[in-house]
Amino acid sequence: MRLWPVFLTAAALLTGCSAAQISRSATTVSLFLNIENAGAVSFACSLEQYVLRPAERIDVDTWRVQVPSEQSFHYFYVVDGDVYVPECRFKESDDFGAANCVFVPEM
Repeated sequence: MRLWPVFLTAAALLTGCSAAQISRSATTVSLFLNIENAGAVSFACSLEQYVLRPAERIDVDTWRVQVPSEQSFHYFYVVDGDVYVPECRFKESDDFGAANCVFVPEM
């Protein structure tokens, strides 16, 4: 299929220029995504039935979202219209043959 080279190039560009971090307080988890040249970043998680919501731009390349931290959840991002799953500690396959990150509260 001729779209594979385009897909692989886009995936390589997104993967090579990003980093994700998680910060946890008593009641919330802050997820930070550092990704160069992103114009728009949205976040979707299982706690919110995967409804997209905009991430907050912290600086030129850093975006943040906050969610409750009491329970596990699955999540991914949409960066400039493309689904993006950053490197994360835990991943799980979804129903569509891709993967989502999984946040698991520390015990």
